[in-house]
Parts: sequence; structure tokens; C-alpha cells
Amino acid sequence: MIVDDSELMRTLIKEVLSKYDLEIIEAENGRIALIKFEELQPDLILLDITMPEMDGITFLNNIPKDKVKVIMLSALGQRAIVLDCLKKGAVSYIVKPFEESQLIKTISKFIKLVSKN
Repeated sequence: MIVDDSELMRTLIKEVLSKYDLEIIEAENGRIALIKFEELQPDLILLDITMPEMDGITFLNNIPKDKVKVIMLSALGQRAIVLDCLKKGAVSYIVKPFEESQLIKTISKFIKLVSKN
């Protein structure tokens, strides 16, 4: 699941991940992501920190981390917040903007990526 208030960011990530045999779920804020999480139980969440309605930290605090891997997406300058998220159960983080190879390398540590080709 990709959780980011930026439609452009969700689209960029979805394009990178479309090369792999994955079901991709999108949410534009933590409130919607929480509903989709409870309904669809994704294996991995790419989670933005700063979003309207419900931010990534609040979302992270409201899900069982033993059932899902959460990778935080953060802008430069949010280091203290990212470290707090790691203490709260996130498994890793990616600093935006990022390279496609960095995204794939980080995700592949936590789920098996199988190419569609």
C-alpha cells in the first residue's frame, strides 16, 4: 500500500512497482489508509509522514506492526521524526526524492519482488 497525499508521488511509486507482480493499493492520507488497511491487510506499507486528516505517525500508532512492514517516506530534514517512527515499529525509511534503485532495494529487504517478465 502506498500512503502519500501527493498524487504525483503515488503515481511515481506505482510506476516503479508496476514492473513487479504486486497488488498495489493507494491512499491519500492516514484516515483512508486505516480503512483500507483493516479491509485489505497489505503486507507492506510505504508511508508518508506529513499528510492532512491523519499523518503517518498517527497512522503508524494505530496499526499492529506485527502484521505489516512499514517503510516511512520522508523529506530531508525529518531525521528526528523518522527515528521516532523506527522506534514505533517502522522497519525502514526512504528519503524523498529517491532513486528507483533505492526504492526497490529497500522494499526487497522485506517482501519478495517478482518481475512480471
